[in-house]
Amino acid sequence: MFGGNYLNDLILDTVAFSKLESSFDTYEIIDADWKDEYGLVVLLNSREVLNKDNVFIINMNGIIVDSFYCGDGVEDVQVGKEGIWISYFDEGVFGSGISTEGLVLFSLEGKVLFRYHSDLLKGPSIDDCYAISKGKGSSIWLFPYSEFPLIQLDPESRDIKTYKVPGEFRGSHAISIRGKYAYFYGGYSSKYELYCWEIGKKKHEMIGRIDGIARGLGNGESNHFISKSDKFIRLHRIIKDDEFSFS
Repeated sequence: MFGGNYLNDLILDTVAFSKLESSFDTYEIIDADWKDEYGLVVLLNSREVLNKDNVFIINMNGIIVDSFYCGDGVEDVQVGKEGIWISYFDEGVFGSGISTEGLVLFSLEGKVLFRYHSDLLKGPSIDDCYAISKGKGSSIWLFPYSEFPLIQLDPESRDIKTYKVPGEFRGSHAISIRGKYAYFYGGYSSKYELYCWEIGKKKHEMIGRIDGIARGLGNGESNHFISKSDKFIRLHRIIKDDEFSFS
């Protein structure tokens, strides 16, 4: 286990957005995402607006070009060339409609392309999908309640790989998978701590802390996590030279 100030030397933090330096009026930071190719996207709420649709496709000029309804109880969203992955927490999974699938892949037009519970012949049940992270190609990684296995899923081949993880990771609500390493943020006993685990091995280590609410970024991004607080959006890059061997 590391000690002293060495921990966060393994994490390079960058402020991507500052509420203090913005020119907007009163607002709330709802969510944010980052793509190396396009930069930062920030969702702000300045007034309460009700709308049946809850997925909006926005072009580079900030104009809504399409929208659709993806179900209730949305936990996380990850976008890849294959479409839009949406995971659901327990109120959606044990509700009604498409959210009962736990994890769904939609096209950009809202067509259902893959349903976790209906389209897999076998696989651990999702009671609440705590975290997802884009993998290589069209694959997705997920970390579902209640047994908390780490799962790699290919929606095209329907192949699924399941890994048993260390108990310290139970309750983690953000993951990022890079090469042979899986990074887990937060958990039942470690709210802001960031762990590194070589997939399939017994060894793991705590490598630092991320303040705020974090979510994992996809396999091809230079940063591993993005986090938001009341005043800032930050990017977090983990310094790990030997991580890319498979994913």
